[in-house]
Amino acid sequence: MVELSELFLRRGLAVTVVVVVPPAASTDASSAVARAVEANPSINFHMLPLPPPNTVPPAAVEQDQGQEPPHNPFALLRQSNAPLRDYLRSALQSASVCALVLDIFCVDALDVAADLGVPAYLFYTSGASSLAVSLHMPQKQAEVNASFGDIGDAPLCFPGVPAFRPTELPVNALDRDNQVYRVFLSAFERVPACRGMLVNTFEWLEPRVVAALRDGACVPGRPTPPVYCVGPLVSGGGEVQDKKHACLVWLDAQPENSVVFLCFGSMGSFSKRQLEAIATGLEMSGQRFL
Repeated sequence: MVELSELFLRRGLAVTVVVVVPPAASTDASSAVARAVEANPSINFHMLPLPPPNTVPPAAVEQDQGQEPPHNPFALLRQSNAPLRDYLRSALQSASVCALVLDIFCVDALDVAADLGVPAYLFYTSGASSLAVSLHMPQKQAEVNASFGDIGDAPLCFPGVPAFRPTELPVNALDRDNQVYRVFLSAFERVPACRGMLVNTFEWLEPRVVAALRDGACVPGRPTPPVYCVGPLVSGGGEVQDKKHACLVWLDAQPENSVVFLCFGSMGSFSKRQLEAIATGLEMSGQRFL
C-alpha cells in the first residue's frame, strides 16, 4: 500500500494510509508500521484501533478441524468499520475524498464507502492470475460441486490461466467445507461491487489473464469493475537502490524473449522430488532461466 501511495503522490494526489493498529502482542507488525511511517514522511498515516478482545463477536473466530481456532481477519477488520466511518466523515468536512482504496482483507469496508458515497477500489498485490482464480473460484466450486481434493488429477480451467491440477491450489481450498476457504470465497464474491481493481502487474507480463478479467470472464453474469495494471510495485524497504542486482545485469545482457522466468511467490515451497523435477526440466530444456 505504501508503494501504491507513492505512485499517487507522483501524480499530485494527497494520500492518507489508514492502518488498523495490530494487537499489542504483535511486535513484528507494530515495528513494520513504525518503519513505514518513519520512511515515508510525505504520506499521512492514520491509526485505527482494533476492538478490545472481549468485544469481538463469536463469528470472528473460526474453528477448523479441532485445532486452536484462528482469528478470522475479515471479521476482526470488520470491527474497524465504525471508527473508519467516523474518520472519513470527519475528513469529508474539511476536504474532498476522491477514493477509498482497500486491500482484500478490508473488503467489508465497501459498506462504509457506500454509506458515505465514496468510490471504493480494490488494490490486489498478488498479480492478475491469482485474482482471476480467486474471483472465478465461487463459480468453479459450484460447477464441481465437490471438494477439489476429492476430484483427482483432472485439470482445472480458469479464465486466462493455464490449466492446473487441484493439488496445486492452497491447501485450505481442497476442502469445500474448510472455514478459512469459505471466508475467502465470501470475500471475493464482494469484489465486483468495487468501482475498479488496481492490480500489481503489467499487461506484458500477464496479457491473457488481464484480458479475461477485463472481458468479465472471471465473474460471468455479474458486472466487472475496470482493471488497472499499476505494477510492478515492489517494496524497497525504504532504501534507494543505486545499483542493479547481479541477476538483472545478467538479464539485460540476454537476447530478447530468451529467458524462462520462474516465480513461486513468497510462500512457495516444494518437496525434494519437486525441486529435482524442476531442475531436471530446466536442464533438459536448454533454455536460459531466472
